[in-house]
Amino acid sequence: GAFSAASYILIAKRLGPDGMGLVGLSQLWLLYASFTRSGVMAAASREIMHSLGRGDLAEAERLEGAALAGEAFFLLLTFLAMAGIAAFWPLGPGLRPVLAITAVSFLCNSMLQLIDNLAWAHQRFSLITRANLISKASQPALMLLGVYTTGLSGAIAAPAVASALTLLFYLTAGPKPRAPSEVRWPELRRLLGVGLPLSLLGALYWGFRTSDRVLVAKLLTIGDLGLFSFAMMFIGQGCQWISDFLNVLQSRLFTELGRVGEVRPLAPAIERIGLMILVATCAGAGVAQAGFGPAVALLAPKFRDGIPVFDILSLNLVGICLPLLANTVLVSSVVNKQAPLAALQAGGLAVNVALGYGLTKAGYGLQGIAWSSVAAQLLVAFGAQALLHPDLSNSARKGASARYYGLQAALLALALAQFHLLSRLPHDALSGLPLRLAPVLVLWGSLTVVLFRPRLTPPPAPSEVNLV
Repeated sequence: GAFSAASYILIAKRLGPDGMGLVGLSQLWLLYASFTRSGVMAAASREIMHSLGRGDLAEAERLEGAALAGEAFFLLLTFLAMAGIAAFWPLGPGLRPVLAITAVSFLCNSMLQLIDNLAWAHQRFSLITRANLISKASQPALMLLGVYTTGLSGAIAAPAVASALTLLFYLTAGPKPRAPSEVRWPELRRLLGVGLPLSLLGALYWGFRTSDRVLVAKLLTIGDLGLFSFAMMFIGQGCQWISDFLNVLQSRLFTELGRVGEVRPLAPAIERIGLMILVATCAGAGVAQAGFGPAVALLAPKFRDGIPVFDILSLNLVGICLPLLANTVLVSSVVNKQAPLAALQAGGLAVNVALGYGLTKAGYGLQGIAWSSVAAQLLVAFGAQALLHPDLSNSARKGASARYYGLQAALLALALAQFHLLSRLPHDALSGLPLRLAPVLVLWGSLTVVLFRPRLTPPPAPSEVNLV
């Protein structure tokens, strides 16, 4: 993560805001192409976890083969469509090679995700860690090599090469994917029926997550998109830590939910983990806001105009990560609330677009879009908590829910107060960095000790709760 952050600064310094804008455009094109996935692998992965929990390895292998066949078919169709658009669609100058390279990146990245999903479903965490190391190290290294040798095209092609290298590692170091002995169309149709809603949910989630960048691309300049994309790269790095943690937790959580049959027995562990995530992201937002300005002023001065925008977007470390645990529980087979969760994401997307458009037209520019993104993310986070509340609080002790949500509200209020304080201190003076960091570290360090000190009572026995 540190290597990626440092490399992005050097890449941004080399390309400037306009070049970073084209990199951001390629990333958006890659993301929106991923929305065409059928969801067959997502549906199969969820069922593979349950099959492995029951000890039914034969069923897990059968699901794996069917999912690989179905997903490969749909991926090929999307790649051909992207290649056709890059070759024949009327495009502005310089965009055709960008989209052509992005089409190849889509194919490589999608094939890698298929194998990666299977590794997560089988809980091969050691293999995943080594693959992540290759991916996270090779992509920024290849982007640096590309940008300093061939320029923009090298930076855009780097993700395709990094995905291909990681895929090659999976195929040589891990178990080989199980190709289906025969294509069972009823099984594929069933998985497609489950997977399409999950795929729609994923499309709405990421559409919501990236709608702010689409607004910047549509309403402002390519340089503004470069500033915004540069800032969001670092926010994405922080969110990835929480996302990876929850990916590990998900497999254990789904197995336990299948065993106990409801959420309530796991509620204390879920609430405690939720508070840990909130404290970690509030602290991370403060550290990011304190350190970004001085780092940019020193290392990438062309992006100094983006410092106020990044300060606002640092709050998205909280807003984006706050609903992730609730989302994980909501899409489990036991709760099965992906439909209302998809409707919630659609509502958040509409709010973000409407608010961002209105603030931009009112003259607030990039900062207006940043504030609309934070507000919409927090709104969706509260909605996800509300969707999970009936399952989480069923038969809970009186006052337990009030204490949990009260703690969350207090932590969010402290995060906003922290933002207000740091925004008033000098933004880009390296000498002021200790002054900016000190209150953040003292505040969240103290709260961590108070909230998560060792318990005086013994923890639950493993036979009761196996999440933590």
